[in-house]
Amino acid sequence: MASIRRLDFLGKDDKNALMWSADQIKTTLETKIEAAQVAVDDLTGTSDHFRVTIVSPAFANLSPIEKHRKVYDALGSDVGGAIHALSIKAYTPEQWEKISGK
Repeated sequence: MASIRRLDFLGKDDKNALMWSADQIKTTLETKIEAAQVAVDDLTGTSDHFRVTIVSPAFANLSPIEKHRKVYDALGSDVGGAIHALSIKAYTPEQWEKISGK
């Protein structure tokens, strides 16, 4: 019987996709987005569903969609593949100060 490989929504074959850890996502975002402070949670323990909270001055004057695109661009083509689901909360430092009370 032939094996069945999952195809993601972009039509890419992810059979050989590398798994990401929460720490790898955190490090990648901190490296690729200016002055980013990042928290990442693995929501299912299977290294494919993550929640990211990120604070960076690089998000100033960006719409929520533009902030998300910046995060997607930093993580590359694995979003939708090895990273199956990604919840993003992206803030400027000023926005974070208001909502966190710090």
